[in-house]
Amino acid sequence: MTKHFQLARVESMEAAQLGSSSLLWWRAQARRRNAALERAGRPLAAAQFFALAIVAAVIVAVIAWHWDTLLNALIDAPKSLTALLGDWGVEPLVLGLGVVAMLGGVVVYLTAERR
Repeated sequence: MTKHFQLARVESMEAAQLGSSSLLWWRAQARRRNAALERAGRPLAAAQFFALAIVAAVIVAVIAWHWDTLLNALIDAPKSLTALLGDWGVEPLVLGLGVVAMLGGVVVYLTAERR
């Protein structure tokens, strides 16, 4: 019986092939670092989700508060856009779209995972 255990131990030790100690140390350090980053990232993700929920609630509240004004503005939008383009040209529209695009790019850059 003992011979079978010893034979099984020898076979399993040969099959394990652990590799160099520096490689094992490097992998252990990488695992430890990744676990620490994951632990540190959880509160940040929760804070981002909380901030997103607050912003969404504020947007919904503002829309609900000014619903009548917004509805009238949407009905009068073609007239307002024509007046804007006639008085100011397309510069305010292009500038506004550029600002929105730039801020969207900043948000994507700041929230994207860095690898």
